[in-house]
Amino acid sequence: ISTAKGLVQFNPETEDVFVYQEDQGIAHNEFNRLSYYQHSDGRIFFGGLNGITAFDPADFYENEEYEAPLKVAAASLRTLGRDSLRNVRAEILEGKALALRPQDDFLNMEFTLQDYFYSDRIRYSYRIAGVREEWSSMADNTLLLAGLPYGTHTLELRARGRNNKVSSSHLQIELIVLRPFYLRWWFIVSLLLTAGLSVWQYTHRRHRSLVRRQQALERIVAQRTKKIQEDKQVIEEQAAQLRELDVLKSRFFENISHELRTPLTLILGPLEKVLKRNKLENHDFTLLSLMKANVRSLHKRINELLDFSRIDALRMTLHPEAVELYPFLKRTLAQFESNAKLESVSLLFEFKLDQELRVMLDPDKVEKVLYNLLSNAIKFSKAGGEVKLVCESKNGGLIFQVSDTGIGISEADLPQIFERFHRAQSDTYYEGTGIGLSLCKELVELMGGRKPDAGPL
Repeated sequence: ISTAKGLVQFNPETEDVFVYQEDQGIAHNEFNRLSYYQHSDGRIFFGGLNGITAFDPADFYENEEYEAPLKVAAASLRTLGRDSLRNVRAEILEGKALALRPQDDFLNMEFTLQDYFYSDRIRYSYRIAGVREEWSSMADNTLLLAGLPYGTHTLELRARGRNNKVSSSHLQIELIVLRPFYLRWWFIVSLLLTAGLSVWQYTHRRHRSLVRRQQALERIVAQRTKKIQEDKQVIEEQAAQLRELDVLKSRFFENISHELRTPLTLILGPLEKVLKRNKLENHDFTLLSLMKANVRSLHKRINELLDFSRIDALRMTLHPEAVELYPFLKRTLAQFESNAKLESVSLLFEFKLDQELRVMLDPDKVEKVLYNLLSNAIKFSKAGGEVKLVCESKNGGLIFQVSDTGIGISEADLPQIFERFHRAQSDTYYEGTGIGLSLCKELVELMGGRKPDAGPL
């Protein structure tokens, strides 16, 4: 390439540049940039101020060597935290490997090629095997190295001098970049050993602690197991006593119920015969009718006690039969028409199924459930109120719903309303033993149904 300051030789692979001037045989340093020609034999002609410069590119051997010693002029290391530099030139000259410690910041070296004729045109380059495989040109004869990877590296240097020829004298300097102590194998091994020992000690202490705790827990468990066994024996004895008492209670209720039901039946028969006579005065008829109603009420309560005793003794069984549901419910509801009329309560019936539907059920037990629910609804309804029986089907089953417009059930009584002998709290006194709804619940569950739902109105 012709320029105003000589001919420039450029290597596109290495990007090296070398300038030829008058003292190296060209006609003049200044050339005409449009005056050039290449002959068919390969020669190149450049026109300058003092004539033409011609040459054959084949005559230029870039890698041709010539004798000129390459020496290390200076070498120093800078340590972090220190302003002064440590001279290491002697170590390099002795051929020793130069150790770069973790605290060393950088390595600075100066080189000189002992070619005194063209000292101003000497160019230096270097490479580091494993780091920079290609030769890298240096701006001058100074090389600054920092941040090299850990390990052993070989630094190679060369110089180009006369006519861009490479000096036969090369420099090879071995550099050892030391790892910091926390990356040394002995530190890592000791760290792993320390960590392993710590884990073992912790695991050992933890194991001993868990063993002691387990032993303490086993002692506590043994003590409590012994106490539980003792309590279990006491509970079993008490349970046996309770079962015996329950059997005695059921037997007592059954016996006393039978003993009471027989004379009541004997009283009810003559009463009904007397009431059928036409010669009774109104006052006597009223008294005898009241007596009959009370006897029937007492008879009903005794039957309920018998049912309870049979349920407790698991002797109550079901007797299902095919029943025409609509007539059955009509007959059951008809038993309350006179009582509802007497209390000025409207008795309503809503049947949402086919009136010819026949179902399998125990009519006696279903009637007892409906009887208790309807009698309670009428009893707790005020004059002008309504009692409604609804029958419908849902999810393949039958639902019987009895509702009224009476005083309702308080939120506090809802959880216990179906317990035996529980009576709802009210400012008004109502007769009752508290066993009707409980009997309903147990009969419904005996028939495989869901216990009645109660809610406030």
